[in-house]
Amino acid sequence: MIVYRRLTPIRAMTFDIDDTFYDNWPYIKEAEQALTHYIADNYSQVGMMDWAERLRHKAHVLALQPELKYDMGRLRLATLAHIFAAHGYSQLRADEAAKACFDYFYFKRSDFTVRPEYHAILDELADKIPLVAITNGNVNLEQIGISQYFTHVYHASIEHRAKPYPDMFVAAQQALGIPMHAILHTGDCPINDVWGAYKAGMQSAWYADDRAMRVQREKFRALPDVQLSALADLLALT
Repeated sequence: MIVYRRLTPIRAMTFDIDDTFYDNWPYIKEAEQALTHYIADNYSQVGMMDWAERLRHKAHVLALQPELKYDMGRLRLATLAHIFAAHGYSQLRADEAAKACFDYFYFKRSDFTVRPEYHAILDELADKIPLVAITNGNVNLEQIGISQYFTHVYHASIEHRAKPYPDMFVAAQQALGIPMHAILHTGDCPINDVWGAYKAGMQSAWYADDRAMRVQREKFRALPDVQLSALADLLALT
């Protein structure tokens, strides 16, 4: 563990999820591929749609509803509905098909479990202080097996803009009823997590499960308070 700034007493912790507890990209890639085949197998009118076409539909939806850029779930659902409508489905059938496809993707996207050592760390931390999850993604924490450790869970949405905006940091602080400076946020992203926490007034710990952590190779706007060598380093901070 590398300490860049002296920590003040920590009374609660918030956590990023994707790429902090697991490498997110392989699961997203696999889920996207599964969705492509699911649509082709179940909706012949749409067939096998390439990635570029899906991106065009997504861009069209965002042009009409720019507020959806913070809510990955609602954006995906709206994009799927637009795809089906563009292929001749009535609005009702398009909405029904989009919901079925979204549910399938959401299950596949969360079809994995977090490593046992991370469970042990979260369990020990949760016995000491409250923990809150704040994620820009929409992984299902119950399905991946870690929801029980968190008193609150916030996903980026229209109501709570994605990090590094302060919305979810503020929501967590208000739910906890603890001053910002007494909360430590742990996450992998130098901008969304470290810079976002810094701007919000929280302390921050930098930890990434998906890559080697080398400060020189990352784009920091502010250094974290601590850089963790292993997630278990958090146990020494409470």
